[in-house]
Amino acid sequence: MQGKQGFTMLELLICMYIVCSLSVLMIPWIHRPDFSDKYFVLEALSLQSKAMSTQEGQSLWMDGFELSYNASGNISQAHTFIFDKNEIDIQLGWGRLVEK
Repeated sequence: MQGKQGFTMLELLICMYIVCSLSVLMIPWIHRPDFSDKYFVLEALSLQSKAMSTQEGQSLWMDGFELSYNASGNISQAHTFIFDKNEIDIQLGWGRLVEK
C-alpha cells in the first residue's frame, strides 16, 4: 500500500497548538487608543454643546466609531465605549452618557 499524501491528525493538532499559543501571547500586544473615560466625557459633551450652539452637525472618530450629533444635539447611533475601569453608554436620541 502506498503512503497517503496529507497531514496526520497529530500534525494538525501541533499546528493548532502553535497558532493558539501565539495568538494568546499576542493579546497583550494588541493596543487600543489610550482614551481615558474623563477625556471621552469632556470631548462628547463639548461636541454636543457645539452642535447645539452652532445648529450644525458635529462628528468625531473615537476608537473606530463615529460619534455624531445632529444640529439639535441628538445622537444618531447608540454605542458602548469600554475603558479600563468602566463602561460608558451613549443612549440613542438625546445622547446621554451613562456610566456603568
